[in-house]
Amino acid sequence: MLNKTEEPSTLPLIVVFLRFHARMTQAELGEAASVEQGLISRYESGHQQPPEETLKRMAKAVGIPWPLVMYLRRVYSAILRLSQRQGPMADLAVETLEELLDRMLVALAPYLAEMSSSLVVGRPPEQMRYEAEQIWENLKDLPMGRRRRILELSVDTAKSWALAERLCEASLQRVASEPEDALGLADLALGIARQVEGEEPWRSRLQGYCWAHIAHARRAVKDFAGAKAAAARAWKLWDEGGFSDGGLLSAARIFELLAEEGSPGGSAASGLVS
Repeated sequence: MLNKTEEPSTLPLIVVFLRFHARMTQAELGEAASVEQGLISRYESGHQQPPEETLKRMAKAVGIPWPLVMYLRRVYSAILRLSQRQGPMADLAVETLEELLDRMLVALAPYLAEMSSSLVVGRPPEQMRYEAEQIWENLKDLPMGRRRRILELSVDTAKSWALAERLCEASLQRVASEPEDALGLADLALGIARQVEGEEPWRSRLQGYCWAHIAHARRAVKDFAGAKAAAARAWKLWDEGGFSDGGLLSAARIFELLAEEGSPGGSAASGLVS
């Protein structure tokens, strides 16, 4: 049911967004929310409005809390009203469903990240890595600028060592096919590592890990001087951290990534014990 300030086109877009967010077909969402596929088709086309209880079931089926759905409805209405304006702000109008859905994902992602988060020092590593994986799933298809903006808005998430580690892994996975994106991901990981809470040796160790991935990505974009400088920084910070990570971070990975640059003198390499 629409409220007094809600645009008529809002509910169809909400249904589409819920389904797209969950990467479900209409039939899959219908089965998960106990709604006939034909009804979901009518909801999405705007031929029929979903009752609020049905919308709540669909939100629950895809794991989005109802307060966030209400927030999205307000944002959708505002964007749709903007799209109908004429005059100086017409260039801000939303012209396609795809563009509108993309804006909604950006609007929602900080909240999804915070839902998955409260990532603080002391939580079980397995849980933190699982949560970091969920956050990465929400970020991976977005342009780098939007990823960065979302993390800036997600204060707790931007302090997660596990997310820094996951972004480093994503950088490594993309370095051959998308070296510029790989470099951006490694740099984003370093930004997170600098905000991680804890003792200074642990923070140094984590930053050294990120610098190693930056060095690797810089080599991929043929910035060899930058790669050498990043590798030296990685060795230094990793060595300063001692064994403060308790084996959480892969020492073998550091050695592998920095092998082409060589050891700066032996002390750093001596700390590379798996």
